[in-house]
Amino acid sequence: MTKSAKKFASLWIDTSGANIVLKLELNGQVIDEVKEEADKKQSELLLIEIDKLLKKHNLKLNELDKIKAHSGPGRFTSLRVGIATVNGLNFALGRNDFIKPNYGNKLNIILKNKPKI
Repeated sequence: MTKSAKKFASLWIDTSGANIVLKLELNGQVIDEVKEEADKKQSELLLIEIDKLLKKHNLKLNELDKIKAHSGPGRFTSLRVGIATVNGLNFALGRNDFIKPNYGNKLNIILKNKPKI
């Protein structure tokens, strides 16, 4: 991307469910969307899918003006994967744009055998 053709580029990540959803926007318009089945493999596939999407559009990570993630509610671990990835990328790029998860009214953690107190 040349400086004369600079556009506002955003990457939106949603790992709140069984799939990875990535949306790449230029100047507020979605130019590409990826939906990848990733049940319980979000942490293995997320960075690979981000890399493929950026390469497809000849973009580098540091050319993105904004990287955001769905903050919830959603699956506990899936949300953490997406949010931790976005927070890590923003930190590596020197940005102070961090996301705090919203797990909803109750955490999606179920104990099969409740401890006796």
